[in-house]
Amino acid sequence: MATEVQYSQALEKIYAATLSESFWPDALKTVGKLFDSDFTHFEVLEKKTGTPVFFRNEGASEDALDLYVSHYAAISPRSAFGEAQSEGHVSFDHDMLSESEIDKDEFYNDFMIPQGYKYFISANLINNADLFSVFSIQRPLGQDHASAAEIALMRRLTPHLSQAMKIHMRMAIQNAEHQTRDLLVGHSTTGVAFLDVTGRVLMLNPAAEDIISDTRNGMDVRDGQILFGNAANANQTNRLIADAIATAAGTGLKPAGAVLIHRAEGLPLTVIAVPLPQATGEVEGLPISPTGPTVALLICDPNRARGLPDSLLRTVFGLTPAECRVAQALAAGQTPGEYADMAGVGIRTVRTHISRLLAKTGARNRIELMRILGGIPFDFEG
Repeated sequence: MATEVQYSQALEKIYAATLSESFWPDALKTVGKLFDSDFTHFEVLEKKTGTPVFFRNEGASEDALDLYVSHYAAISPRSAFGEAQSEGHVSFDHDMLSESEIDKDEFYNDFMIPQGYKYFISANLINNADLFSVFSIQRPLGQDHASAAEIALMRRLTPHLSQAMKIHMRMAIQNAEHQTRDLLVGHSTTGVAFLDVTGRVLMLNPAAEDIISDTRNGMDVRDGQILFGNAANANQTNRLIADAIATAAGTGLKPAGAVLIHRAEGLPLTVIAVPLPQATGEVEGLPISPTGPTVALLICDPNRARGLPDSLLRTVFGLTPAECRVAQALAAGQTPGEYADMAGVGIRTVRTHISRLLAKTGARNRIELMRILGGIPFDFEG
């Protein structure tokens, strides 16, 4: 049975995991050891759709998880029983089934036992109108049902696990907001430049710096102004910026505009001017000039590489790492069979991932899926 020192160490790792995704594996392993198990599972589900909002696992293979999601989750007696219990409830096998019912159950016999596990103990962490969260520990074959001492230990841990989950979700929401701004300003392969009321550059993201510093594009920044070597490019861009400034100040009527910047090599750049509302200080992390309204210039280079990083796919669609890899492969033009061969996984596994991609993105088929992935308005670096 766990000592107080082991219990305290587990709590430290649980709360550390609320601060960083990288700490969850160690936290799950440490809690599992308190119950002599190497298989722990942590998930948050959206009740209306059954979509995982948060999913962490230690001990199960990817193939086992695919089987669970594609078939056995729907017939698991544990899922329906758990969702009927209140937040904080600790569940175990004999809490819901007799031994004879367990011996006849498909979930136990066709899924759990072949994986090397049978019994379990779990705790409801969140159970409200929108979300259901459960933490569970699977007991290896040879271990009996959870003992009274282990049930008491899980009840002792449950308030901490629940609190950690809620802290983690709050921080995840805040991080998603920051990541959205970071993706726009910091990691977009689209150049982003913020200008004040005079057209002076307030900030350039790395992509804009790269595009402007490339002499082949005929652009430069001097005395805070973006300059163009070609007179026609300069005239139409300056007019675009002036219209956006006027709109932001309330004296113009053009919400946004775009021009093509022709260059000696490659396809033309597209420059889009978006007026921003007049304000002072900082608004949502974007620079706002105290002297007047600002304009965001988006500089799109069709020659720059596209990418769909995991962080974006997780934030926008709630994909798992395996689903992200399949989405990236399909977006890069690979067929399911080519990806299966390259990744060393079965074609049925890949098709399962594609089915879940369709469900999470709302696409009806792979053609629609590609349109959705290709329709993300900004290109991002991995």
